[in-house]
Amino acid sequence: MIYFTNVILWYLSESDETFAAIFWLLVLIVWMSIDRWYEKNNWPKKGRKGQPLPNKIVFDAINSIWENKTFIDEFRYILYDEGNIHEFTKEIHECHVNGEGTHHNGRIWYDVNSTLFEPHSITNRIIERVTKTTQFQNQILKYNLNDKDVDDFKKLFMYIVSKQNFCDIAKKYLIKLTTIKPGEDVLKSNRYDYSYLSLKINPWELFGALY
Repeated sequence: MIYFTNVILWYLSESDETFAAIFWLLVLIVWMSIDRWYEKNNWPKKGRKGQPLPNKIVFDAINSIWENKTFIDEFRYILYDEGNIHEFTKEIHECHVNGEGTHHNGRIWYDVNSTLFEPHSITNRIIERVTKTTQFQNQILKYNLNDKDVDDFKKLFMYIVSKQNFCDIAKKYLIKLTTIKPGEDVLKSNRYDYSYLSLKINPWELFGALY
């Protein structure tokens, strides 16, 4: 193997730029194939008790909606109408906080799926207005979502606005946002880079601790 590697390195060093370009193109093709295989085989197929997992198509639909400038504008105004974002997000958080005052993503997703849980009226109002936007309806058509998918879409949105860091994200990237600049918009993070300040959802985070 070492001999084979050395031969390749020597040959590359003696070759022209065209051969090197072809070699790295082949490397890129192989890497993309592995990348697609990894995504297909590492997507969590099943949820957990009390923490069901929506279809991948639903995640694609909700994560891609943040790339729609018109929707971001409309969502910003929905938040404006609720008043002081510090106050109303705090009220939403308190619906999910346990006795120790902690606030886990897994707990939120568990609550959202519980028939016994009653979301805050502000949360319900935000979700209701979101579902009336043209962009929300377009996502349903674009991804051919059925009734259950739409219900899961709403639950995921409820999960997003209930997360502890939602206030920070909204202040930095929604409330004061006038234009989306490449490189500055963490709402467009990819599936391998779900940063703390991102509205896109990594499906694995829904399985977080309940307490």
